[in-house]
Amino acid sequence: MKVWHNIVTSAQLKINKMKASLLLVLMIGLFLSCSRTIDDTNQNCTSNCTIIRGRIFTRDNKPVSNVNVALSYKKNTVTYSYVKRKIKNVRSDQNGYYEIDFYMNDGEVGAAGNGYFTIDIDKNSFDSNHYLIPGNPLFAISSQIYSISKRDTTITKDYYMPTKSSLKIHLKDFKPIKPEDAFQVKVLYPYGWRTNVINDYLGGYFETGIAGEIGEYSATSNDYTTTIGVASNDTCVIRIAKIKNGISFPEETRIFILDNSLLEFTYHY
Repeated sequence: MKVWHNIVTSAQLKINKMKASLLLVLMIGLFLSCSRTIDDTNQNCTSNCTIIRGRIFTRDNKPVSNVNVALSYKKNTVTYSYVKRKIKNVRSDQNGYYEIDFYMNDGEVGAAGNGYFTIDIDKNSFDSNHYLIPGNPLFAISSQIYSISKRDTTITKDYYMPTKSSLKIHLKDFKPIKPEDAFQVKVLYPYGWRTNVINDYLGGYFETGIAGEIGEYSATSNDYTTTIGVASNDTCVIRIAKIKNGISFPEETRIFILDNSLLEFTYHY
């Protein structure tokens, strides 16, 4: 009887797993069926046009040409579903400028539609050997605009893509006492969409990029070495996290890195 009970229990577990898998497939199918994409990229605006324009550039104000820029509008409809309207695709010109002119639908003006516009810069437009491209898994660099109050409006959105240099970091003498002890390095640098406020930490009007944001560069031995891509010809901050016996001892080094250079730093635990 005990053997038979075990066989029944095992079979029931397999059935339950199959039911869970089937339910997941049905939920994904429901989400995809409730979500839809409208492609309006072939439409041209002739009157009451809204314009989003800007410049994509790198260090020393040098333009970056031939960068793909896309505009879309996304609106959530019901739980776990949405409607996305692809509005326009353009490329930056030889001076780094791009311009998108389009007509806002009635439900997109102001907060009426409870949606938002997204400007996507395609990361594949940049040479990863030359530019410091954000390391997240997405293939687009996005900026959201949650409300445009009226048509016939011009909005400026500039983007700064830093060039790349390298830091070689040595983390030495890591001898943890507790399991949560750690010895990690992050590097902060300016990049991204221009903002309306000064970046108090790095200066300028751009966002803060982080290399090693989720503990990517963590010592795993008492002599750990790693090479990190950082912004060249710009101010960067090396942030060291030392957690000893459960107590944190942060340390920061502010540096200016020249183009195509490889600097080395050594830190001791």
